[in-house]
Parts: sequence; C-alpha cells; structure tokens
Amino acid sequence: MTLRQPNTQGIEKAAQKKREQTFERVNTAIHQLLKERKEISFATVSEVANVSRTWLYNNQAIRDKIEELRNQSSSKKTVPPHLKPSDSSKDTIIKTLKERVKKLEIENRGLRGQLEVVYGLANPELLNTIETQQLEIAELERQNQHLQKILIQARAEIDAFKQKKIFTKEDHFS
Repeated sequence: MTLRQPNTQGIEKAAQKKREQTFERVNTAIHQLLKERKEISFATVSEVANVSRTWLYNNQAIRDKIEELRNQSSSKKTVPPHLKPSDSSKDTIIKTLKERVKKLEIENRGLRGQLEVVYGLANPELLNTIETQQLEIAELERQNQHLQKILIQARAEIDAFKQKKIFTKEDHFS
C-alpha cells in the first residue's frame, strides 16, 4: 500500500486569501483612523478592522506600524515646555476666573430676587390679596380723615365750652 499525499492546495490558497483580506482590513482601518484623526492603538485598530488584538501583536509588520503611529500621535500631544503656561499666568487665570464667578454669583442672586418678584406678581391669589389690602387702606384713610374732622370739631366745641364757662363765672362774681 502506498500513502497518498493529501491535496492541501485549496486550503492553502483560501488561507492565503483570508490573510490578504485581513491585511487589507487592517490597513483600511489604520487609514480610516488617521483620516478621522482618532487615536491609533491596538484596541482601536482591532475594533475597526474586526480582528483580534492577538493577531495584530503576532504580525510583526502590522505591530511595528501601529506602534510607530501610536508613538507619533502621542508625541504630537505633548506641549513643548516653552509653550506651557507659567505658574504666574495660571495664577492670573485662576484669579480672573474666581472674580468672574463672584460677579456671576452676585448677578445670579439679583436675578433670583427679580424672578421672585415677578413670580409673586404673577400669582393671581397674591394679586387679589394686594388689591383687597389696597381697598382696605383707602377705606381706612377715608375713615381717618372723617375722624380727624370730628376731632377738630370736638376740640372747637371744648374750647367754646371752656370760654362760655369762664364768662359765666365772671358774671357771677360781678
């Protein structure tokens, strides 16, 4: 009996095609992330290309490419020391922002007070109470004026009565 060699050419071709398609998906994913200015990392490339992270790590060419792009994007994010704000400018910014917060708090309190007044005047029950009290005040002022007239008359009568009594006493002594 002779042993036959298995025909693996079809399987090998399919595996090669799958490998090429995976490379294409990974490269497309990297280009898409670069175009959209998103972070380049094994996680993001894996997610966009729909491949495992293990596959990315195991393929040295892809791994090198991702690490290079990741390092480039992270180095772009660092600000050179001469462009970083100094402590004094940070302090000035903080002071300015604190002052702005205080002004806004004061303005906010004032607006809340105005709002309370507006809501109070918009309350129909409160408006009715105010109108009723204004009518009562007007009536009390009218009554007060009437009573002042009566008081003036009473004082005049008392003065007249006192003078009359004085005259009658003088009449009795003479």
